[in-house]
Amino acid sequence: MSAYFIGTGFILFASMSYNHYRKYQEDQLKDLYHSYPNKSEIFRQIHDKIAESWDNEMSDYEWAKRIDKYRKVLCSYAEGKVIEVGVGTGFNLEFYPLGISLTGVDWSENMLNVCKKKAKGMILVKMDAKHLDYSDNSFDTVIGTFTLSSSDEPEKIMAEMYRVCKEDGKILILDRGKTEDILNTISLNMFRYKYLFQYGYDQCANISRIVSSVPAKVVVHERRQGGTIYFYILKKEKPNK
Repeated sequence: MSAYFIGTGFILFASMSYNHYRKYQEDQLKDLYHSYPNKSEIFRQIHDKIAESWDNEMSDYEWAKRIDKYRKVLCSYAEGKVIEVGVGTGFNLEFYPLGISLTGVDWSENMLNVCKKKAKGMILVKMDAKHLDYSDNSFDTVIGTFTLSSSDEPEKIMAEMYRVCKEDGKILILDRGKTEDILNTISLNMFRYKYLFQYGYDQCANISRIVSSVPAKVVVHERRQGGTIYFYILKKEKPNK
């Protein structure tokens, strides 16, 4: 009987501590947003700040989650004239096939400076992914890896990716987000705001909703790592006449 009460007490204590910690982080985020009415500027400044250390800090996460394997598979589908939206420091560069024309855009100048050291034969442009300075139907392949979860307005980025993709072209998505798995959900929520502050990404982003905000055809949709990693291959179909 005593074990029952001890166990129940521990669960209640853990639950209260968890909720208190989440509330503390939420209050911190509200204060931060109040200080910066332009939420996008918060994300951009965080990305600029961590650019030099980004590769080192993310290497363990990439290895533990086998992200490099997902990147390799996703990038293998790129063909023709390609744009990577949110290219960051260039994690994907080694995985692209030969013979493509590759452009990378990012809103963080510091991220692009790191990427330039790796990029060969690639066009790099500082640009806000929510306002791509390209005409409609410009690219055969549009790719974004961990881009949607790194923005305060991911639906706008998704809309722009769809807009600049050619008819019958491909949109390739790899990202992290919310899951239906209870244990993973607890873990993601526990550290959600920590990673928002530290790395400028929302690991509880609703990727399914964001992707479905455009009328692209889903060719491949996979969920890995307890449902937290999203893998999409989309096709922009020609409109019915």
